[in-house]
Amino acid sequence: MSLISAYKLAKKVAAEFQQAVQLDPQNTQALADLGEFDVSAPSIVGGGVSRAQVLAPKLQAVDAAAGFNLQAKIAEATKDYGTAESNLKFAIAHSSTPASAWVDLAGFYRRRGRMSEMVSALHNGMSLDHQHSAVLVDAADNLTAAHLEPQTAIHWLQQYLAAESLSEDAPAFAVRAKLARLLADEGDTSEAQRQLAAARSMASGYRIPARAFSSVAAR
Repeated sequence: MSLISAYKLAKKVAAEFQQAVQLDPQNTQALADLGEFDVSAPSIVGGGVSRAQVLAPKLQAVDAAAGFNLQAKIAEATKDYGTAESNLKFAIAHSSTPASAWVDLAGFYRRRGRMSEMVSALHNGMSLDHQHSAVLVDAADNLTAAHLEPQTAIHWLQQYLAAESLSEDAPAFAVRAKLARLLADEGDTSEAQRQLAAARSMASGYRIPARAFSSVAAR
């Protein structure tokens, strides 16, 4: 994608997020999406930390946990890591989905290189995820990115796939592909190939880069 195309796309995304908030100023997801965009995108495309700082109190009034989470993103973006950590902990205390909030804290610890605290946060969060939801996949991704506890990551992915709460945010074929790579890395080639075959079968209607499966197929 060219720089001009990326600029136009970012401007379009910003406009859509802003319109969603204008249509429903009480919509937590719309406010959170706009806030996250503002933190990550430069002002030239309609983002900027200053915009997120204005939005944060509005989100806080609608959903305290989401507000603290946005405040944490703002603080991390400005390198105020102590405030970021405190706000993520406040988000856990106020969240209706604490397992997900624990994963957010774990992700912060991973980015800061605080691996033992990351692992502890993940285990705390997953102990609260009684529905075996897509948060298990996020937790497994954190372990995988940190190259830690592969067997735990495998177990969490297996739990998610065995549950009845599969999410569009973590489609089964993509999770099976992740699982296949982990299994292959751990030497369980036969199960890795089985998961790979299942992923390919499920993904027949999707365009997936060949490299998504190549590392397993080559083993």
